[in-house]
Amino acid sequence: MCPTEQWRLLRNLINSQSGKPGALVVELPEGSLFTWTACSQLRVHLAHVTLRSTGVGASLNASGCSRHFDVAFGGTLELDHVHLVDGGKQASGGAVKVRHGGSLLVTESSIEDSSVVSLDGTAYGGAIDASNEIAIDLEVALRMLRQSPYYSLHLNELASGVTVPGEIGSHGFTGLVTILVCRENEGAHDVATEVKAAAAEGHSSTTAAPDSPDVVVIREASEVLKEANAPAPLQGRAVLLLYLNEKTFLDPSGTVARIVQTAMDRRIAIAPVAEQDPASGGVAFRQFFQQTPQVLQQPPYKLFDTLAVPLYPSQQHRKMINRSVGVGYLSFNLLST
Repeated sequence: MCPTEQWRLLRNLINSQSGKPGALVVELPEGSLFTWTACSQLRVHLAHVTLRSTGVGASLNASGCSRHFDVAFGGTLELDHVHLVDGGKQASGGAVKVRHGGSLLVTESSIEDSSVVSLDGTAYGGAIDASNEIAIDLEVALRMLRQSPYYSLHLNELASGVTVPGEIGSHGFTGLVTILVCRENEGAHDVATEVKAAAAEGHSSTTAAPDSPDVVVIREASEVLKEANAPAPLQGRAVLLLYLNEKTFLDPSGTVARIVQTAMDRRIAIAPVAEQDPASGGVAFRQFFQQTPQVLQQPPYKLFDTLAVPLYPSQQHRKMINRSVGVGYLSFNLLST
């Protein structure tokens, strides 16, 4: 089969899975070449797509007329012994663009001869644009750079590692923050505990005294909000952490929905965190629209106008995500003061 016919077959396989939950694994023959015949990126949306080869690997040549992949809306792309060649004609992400909760996992792969074209004076991400995402595995980035034509001859330039401009580092809260959780929202307390630990790490890295009190307190939302007409008895700033998975809003008593509505009535910020691991109840985001009460989706609540933070199973992702929950919440408070 010629390279262009192989590309059409691969395109059809990925298009048939994209936009649907589930996994697609494609074994690419060692030494095979897939050549783009149309200037069209392959979209990996919602689905988990794995392209795998062996030995010297397989090559995907975009013919310089398109990026190779757009990974978005919770989709995951895994490349194992796959080489992306000659991507371009994009203002960002010459080979891969990762956005809106997408995830890129790379093993023994490379990106070569891919570039971006400025449309308005700006262009970035000649190989990968993940500038709108909250986490990137720098070890993966290092492995890919070491296999690129330039750095394979100049490995000394990578001796000190790589950094990402704007990377979220350890971040401590200023002042007391109360994270409210609902016991009927199973899993929320565990996530809140992780956020608290991440905040403590950031707090200890600042100028705060080592024995200073915790800046994050976790409290049961029903106890705080039980007085129907009284202001919430809280010190400092407060946020309700809403853990989104297959069971959210399906509790028989409807307590989670009532807590969310009451918190929003009290003008308490909502921090939605969406589970991505199917083993832990992660589902396609559209399912939340089906199981969330309509009253919370309509004005004045419009719950999902607040962007949910995707929660992935890997420790590297979780560390960065928990920092992001804190940073995002601080931004909310700065904007709402």
